[in-house]
Amino acid sequence: MTAESPASRIPVVATLPAPAALGPRPGAFVPATRPPTEAAILRALSDAVITTDGHGRVSYLNPAAERLSGWLPSDLVGVPLSRVLRRDARRSRRLDDGHDDGQPHPYVLIDRRGRPRPVEACESVLTDERGGSSGRVFVCRDVGAALALSQAMSHRALHDPLTGLANRRGLLDRLHEAIASATHAGTSVAVCFLDVDGMKAVNDLHGHDAGDALLQSIANRLSTSVRATDTVARIGGDEFVVVLHRMTHADDTAAVTTSLTRRLARPHTVGGRRLRIDASMGWAHFPRDGHQPPELLRAADLAMYAVKRARAATAAT
Repeated sequence: MTAESPASRIPVVATLPAPAALGPRPGAFVPATRPPTEAAILRALSDAVITTDGHGRVSYLNPAAERLSGWLPSDLVGVPLSRVLRRDARRSRRLDDGHDDGQPHPYVLIDRRGRPRPVEACESVLTDERGGSSGRVFVCRDVGAALALSQAMSHRALHDPLTGLANRRGLLDRLHEAIASATHAGTSVAVCFLDVDGMKAVNDLHGHDAGDALLQSIANRLSTSVRATDTVARIGGDEFVVVLHRMTHADDTAAVTTSLTRRLARPHTVGGRRLRIDASMGWAHFPRDGHQPPELLRAADLAMYAVKRARAATAAT
C-alpha cells in the first residue's frame, strides 16, 4: 500500500474569472449609461403638459398637448394661457405663488377649433435658481369620455328609461328644489298625481309594445302641456306626476286639469291604431297640504283616488 503524500491531501480550488469578465447574466438589468433627458420624458408622456413663463404666457406644449388641443407650439408660445386653458367655474380658489395642493382640478381646454374640452389638471409652480417663481406647469388629462359616461349614468339614475321623464328619485329631487324656491319666493307648488285609466286593457288587447308606445305618447303630451320650468315624472307603470313650480293661485290648477284632460283624451296613434285613454287626477298644494315631498305626493295620491271613486260611482248610476 503506497503512503499518501501530504500534498495530495490539499484540496484543489478552481480559479474563477472576475465577475466583470463573465459579463451580465442573461435577462439581468443593465443600467443605461446615460439617463433619458427631460425633453425625452416629456415627449413620451401620454398626459398633456403645458408650461407658462412668469407672466402667464405659454412657453411649452408637449406632443400629447398638441394632439389633445390641435395647437402647435408656434401657435401658442407667448400667448396668454387663458386662450387655451381656463379654470372651470366650479373651482374659484386661486393658488398662491409657491403653493399648490398637488391634486387634479377641473379645467377647460380650448382646442384649435374653439371647442371646450373638459380636462383635469395638476398645477405646480416652476422655480428658478433663487427659489422664486418662474412660471407654472400644468399636467392635463382628458376626462371628456369619463365625464360623458358619468353624466349618462347620472341621467339614467334620475330618469325613466321608457319615456325619458324624471323617475321617482328625480321627482323627489326636483320637488325638494321647488319647495325651497317657493319658500324663498312666497309662492306655492302644485302637485298632480295622474293615473291612466284602461292601460291594462291596452296591454291585453294590443300587446305590451303598444302599451309602451302609448305611455311614450302620454309622456310627450304631458311634457308639452306645462311650462319648461315645471316637472313631469313617471313613477309607476301607468302613474305620472306633474309638479307646477311657483304657483301664485291654487285655482290655477283647475285650468291645468282641463288642459291636460283634453290633450290626453285626443286619440293616440300607436302602430297604426287610434287609441283613446282617460286619466284620473288629484292635486295637492304646498304649503296647504304638506311641507315635504312625501306628504305632498301622499295627499295628491289620495285626492286622485277620491276622483277615481267618484267617477266610478257616477258611471254606475
